Amino acid sequence: MAVACVLALASMFLLALAGHGVHSIDGSRKAMKSDASSWVLTTLDSEGSVGLYASTALDSNDSLHVSYLDIAHGDLKYATNANGSWEFYTLDSQDIVGMYTSIAVDSRDKVHIAYYDLTNGDLKYATNSNGSWENCTVDSVGDVGYDTSIAVDSLGAAHICYYDYTNSVLKYASNTGGTWMNATVEAAYMSAIAVDSSDSVHICYNGGLNDLIYATKVGTSWVKYTVDSTGRVGSYCSMAVDALDNIHISYHDSTNYDLKYATNSGGSWSCATVDRTGYMGEFTSIAVDSLSNVHISYTDLWNNDLKYATNAGGSWVNYTLDTGLIDSDTSIEVDSKGDLYIAYCDSGPYDLKLAYHTPDIPEFGSIGPSLIVIASATLLFVLHRRRARGSEPC
Repeated sequence: MAVACVLALASMFLLALAGHGVHSIDGSRKAMKSDASSWVLTTLDSEGSVGLYASTALDSNDSLHVSYLDIAHGDLKYATNANGSWEFYTLDSQDIVGMYTSIAVDSRDKVHIAYYDLTNGDLKYATNSNGSWENCTVDSVGDVGYDTSIAVDSLGAAHICYYDYTNSVLKYASNTGGTWMNATVEAAYMSAIAVDSSDSVHICYNGGLNDLIYATKVGTSWVKYTVDSTGRVGSYCSMAVDALDNIHISYHDSTNYDLKYATNSGGSWSCATVDRTGYMGEFTSIAVDSLSNVHISYTDLWNNDLKYATNAGGSWVNYTLDTGLIDSDTSIEVDSKGDLYIAYCDSGPYDLKLAYHTPDIPEFGSIGPSLIVIASATLLFVLHRRRARGSEPC
């Protein structure tokens, strides 16, 4: 009888471990569609209507920095957990600002944000690189500053690509010489920018005849390559550079409504379809971990879901992480431990949300060898104690 009781308790323990899934920040359980990952979902900011145009960056301590729009007030907002808990700041409340935000952190852990000033039609920039927050206008010629993307080099200089709506061209701005200079790249839109370990600047964008174009800056000119020209491709592109300075790009196929991926890590450009199950691949964001595994966040437009795809297991798999009204920008980061973060806006209540995943957490619905060993050891210990103490009731 006692043995049966112990076995029952052990079985209950194993079942409890098997049920280990996704929990919210306060520890309550939250059901998820993904059956292969354990994710935590939390609301970071729900003050008013916030969260559109969310952009993320990690600093050297793996602290997260998020820029986004306060929709209700037309302000640029910023959130970080760099001091151990989440803190929120309004960085620019002059006029209607904060659209199309993009954020980067430099080697000194200083923050740089590019964003659009709707009232004046300008590209603006905010930074705390001098110790306190300052903002300035980078470009005010025409209606400029849509679809911004920012990167910083090893010296802390900022590089921004953005759309000039007045002239229907892609522009590039940088303060590498101490003052802001800008120039036209070509007739294109929806771009992303990255800087490699040698401070070379790389951009991708939708250009040509709706093709995915990659360009790298050589001196004062751009060397351009057509990466994908099959159908209408290249919108909602995102770019990451791995430890070997290989380029990785996620983007949308507007002809087939697919999520696609391109890389030159094999020595030449190759493209692949990652998710073709519906209307996929808008609002993509890409990150590469220390093992060169690729992680992509994006939206499922037909179902208004947040989705995540990775090739970490050797082939592409994708999961639905959140459902509802997820129909705007997503931004993904992977830290030095392999932990994943996705910031996004839930357009139902207009809240800024964060999805978080730790690889060390057992897979949803599975137990894992280490937990089985713990459970077995616990069972053997209890049986041993019972034998030593004689026949006691369970």
